[in-house]
Amino acid sequence: MEDKKITTDQIEFFIGSDNLSPSQLLSLIKDLANKSYSAESFREDVLNHWKWGNEIGEIGEGLKQPF
Repeated sequence: MEDKKITTDQIEFFIGSDNLSPSQLLSLIKDLANKSYSAESFREDVLNHWKWGNEIGEIGEGLKQPF
């Protein structure tokens, strides 16, 4: 994956969209803390979700919260 900085908007889109429920978010944080989900994998997932959001035109309409 290219060496690009992750932005707050990208992380908010990844965790604050319909992509993750609150329990999935807690599980993600637990896995990052326990090193069973690598920071590089998280980075790639955030960038891939951002890319997908751009492809379907969801980026730019405001970041949506799941609750």
